[in-house]
Amino acid sequence: MLLKKIMPAVMAMFLCAAVSHAEESITIQILHKSFPNVKAEKAGKSVIPGLYEVEAGNNVFYFEPRNGYLIFGDIITKEGKNLTAEKRQELLARRVKEIPLEKGIKIGGGKNVVIEFTDPDCPFCRKAADWLEKNREGVTRYVFLYPITRLHPGADAKAKYILGAKDQEKAYHEVMSGALDSIDAGKLKLTEKAGTLLEEHKQLAIKAGVFATPTLWVNGKHVPGADIPLIEKYLKGEK
Repeated sequence: MLLKKIMPAVMAMFLCAAVSHAEESITIQILHKSFPNVKAEKAGKSVIPGLYEVEAGNNVFYFEPRNGYLIFGDIITKEGKNLTAEKRQELLARRVKEIPLEKGIKIGGGKNVVIEFTDPDCPFCRKAADWLEKNREGVTRYVFLYPITRLHPGADAKAKYILGAKDQEKAYHEVMSGALDSIDAGKLKLTEKAGTLLEEHKQLAIKAGVFATPTLWVNGKHVPGADIPLIEKYLKGEK
């Protein structure tokens, strides 16, 4: 008797899930047909009827399939709650859980976890790294190297130098301090293994939706750039 009562509810749940998945698939197809250059990964109903919430990389935007309207901007409730910002944080939190931390350079040890995607020659990356080093108590850092060579041509070689070092943490601090800035990057001792690991770091950055450095996650919360007050806020556990 109990099974008979439960089965209709279970069937309805699976039916709703199937319909929702089909609706999402059709919406993405329409979006790609209307805007071929938009690489949408997921689409679902928003709080506004007829308007779909779309995820692409680290971005959240909206699509109205009936008329083919693409809408960029935030949905804010009358209470001042930013629903789009919340969705963006939720998306980024999902991405960070997929990062294999064992592939990064582990620095320190503590309950606070900071994941960094950094460029060895980026001044803003060095600023964030310097602050984190000075405030390292209770912090575990996982550093992934993502040199942007169009801006910093020598960064790729420095990243390989770090990853190929016997003591990666020591090499990382050496590079980020600027100690190697006067050295010709072409003269650094590099290994094939370091090149392979750097390629893995780059692919992880792309998968995580990183397009600029530094990009950090502090206790699961996304921090774009060397925003020291925001890093400090999240380390303190504030929302």
